Amino acid sequence: MPEAKALPPQVHLHHRGMWVVKGRVKALGGLTTWDGPAQIALETSTSYMLVPPFRYLPFMRNLLPNGAFDLLCGVDKINKGIVICSCEARDKLVARISLAFTDDWGATHSFELRKEDLFETVTGKHGEQLCVPQVQQRP
Repeated sequence: MPEAKALPPQVHLHHRGMWVVKGRVKALGGLTTWDGPAQIALETSTSYMLVPPFRYLPFMRNLLPNGAFDLLCGVDKINKGIVICSCEARDKLVARISLAFTDDWGATHSFELRKEDLFETVTGKHGEQLCVPQVQQRP
């Protein structure tokens, strides 16, 4: 049987059963560049990148600037309050997202989320195509 190893000091298991890692979140190419330290929760029960409520609107308005987020996206109160957008929003994305983690040896590993992965296409109740941003506000 393999020997059990302790988690590295920068990774810990949160009381709600998710892994939490210290790292950085960057949104590059928007009107402003976001670059700041973050505790990144690796939540396996959702495909969304969940952003704290007080940072959600500024973050999304950076990804979809010049009023695009406010014009093309809204809250779907019927479906648990998720944000849903007109698929035109995909063409308005100006920033890309990068996540960076530091390993046990101090090396930084960055992962860029591709523009095409930031929206999921769904069919609305009237048959129209809608896009769900994969960046959602954390409940």
